[in-house]
Amino acid sequence: AGMRSDAAGGYTKSTDAAKYTETGDTAIVLESTLTVADSDHTNLTSAVVQVAEGYVKGEDKLALVTTAGTAGAGFTAAWDADTGTLAISGNKTLAEYQAALRTVTYDNENNDNPSTTDRKVEWRLYDGANYSAVRETDVLVTSANDAPTLTGDAGSVQFTEGTPVVIDNNLVLADVDSANLNGATVKITNYKAGDQLLFTPTAGISITGTATGVVDANATPNTLTLTLTGADTVEAYEAALRSIRFNNTGDNPDTTTRTIQWSVTDVSADSTQAQSLASAGTSSVTISAVNDAPVLTGGGNTIQFSEGDAAVVLDNGILLSDPEGSAVTSITVNLAGYGVAITNGEVLEFDANANAKVEGTLTNNNQTLTITQANNVTDAANSDFQALLRTVKYANTDTATLDGNRTITFSAVETVGTDNFTSANVVTTVSVASLNDDAQGTNNANAP
Repeated sequence: AGMRSDAAGGYTKSTDAAKYTETGDTAIVLESTLTVADSDHTNLTSAVVQVAEGYVKGEDKLALVTTAGTAGAGFTAAWDADTGTLAISGNKTLAEYQAALRTVTYDNENNDNPSTTDRKVEWRLYDGANYSAVRETDVLVTSANDAPTLTGDAGSVQFTEGTPVVIDNNLVLADVDSANLNGATVKITNYKAGDQLLFTPTAGISITGTATGVVDANATPNTLTLTLTGADTVEAYEAALRSIRFNNTGDNPDTTTRTIQWSVTDVSADSTQAQSLASAGTSSVTISAVNDAPVLTGGGNTIQFSEGDAAVVLDNGILLSDPEGSAVTSITVNLAGYGVAITNGEVLEFDANANAKVEGTLTNNNQTLTITQANNVTDAANSDFQALLRTVKYANTDTATLDGNRTITFSAVETVGTDNFTSANVVTTVSVASLNDDAQGTNNANAP
């Protein structure tokens, strides 16, 4: 008698459904405990295993390994991707077929976002005369959330002091199985004082924490992290990251190249399965400091001066500094009238012995003072200039001086190469009051 096709003959399957979870490259055995029987034949000639329901071409694949040393050795196995059919042939004993069929595997070659429709696999055996009844195996496919990806990073841009710069407008975000992302972080891994990350929130993406990034002073080195949140499309997050700018608010920024790390998190139905980048993207920002002008502070004061007064110090609290700490090249102090003409009797004076490293030169009828480094001196500091500057006086010996204000303007210049960097002016006002001279009369005793 041939192999019967009723329930009593041919093939008996295990009871549990086969479960496949998207894992990359791991195929699963469909029926590891199936049994093969034939009441009147000791051999079989072929078997057909087919994904009969739910088949997705390009994803599903059945296989039997036929290499030497395996249970399938000596069999011929042919996979037909058009019909989802694995044809197995070879004149082999029932025991050999049973052993081989127990190793038939199911795999899904879509490692990104496989269809989760249940599959039904059908088995049928042939002994050369009769076919067995069709038996079925259910295959349950579960997809796994894949991590988003970022490419186009590794770029480098230059930040020039005072001008925020977009860090990387070539970033490309993708996620094979999620249309949305749920958040992103941008981190300066070697934060320096004054560093900022700048982002303008959108309708779907907001900033969590400090608007320009949160500093972690406990990290070594210190870091600054800008955190973006909100469920929005991959494209929206890509545009957001491309818009982020680096800035440093200092006048003398540390010129160490900054390393910027990017990461994003996707959206998953199971929040515990949300995925971030497998490894953070990285970009870099080089820093170009710009020389800043020296700074004079003080001034704004008004000094009262009456005709005949002794010379008065203009500003003994004036301060001179430079953001980079470099010394100035020269300081100019200029006396001028404010709505009144000044005379040659109105002059500037200073203490030539206030500091040995700098010297003053009076010109323009002693109404302009220029302070420079003394001859043969190369290390005059701003404190040396400041010391002399605080001794500058206004003197007026004119006995017919005019009422009104005089302005004394201070300015400092630092010369670097062929470029001059000039401070903002500081102005002291001298309010001058004239005195009425005694009238000269004649007493004529002989007058009538």
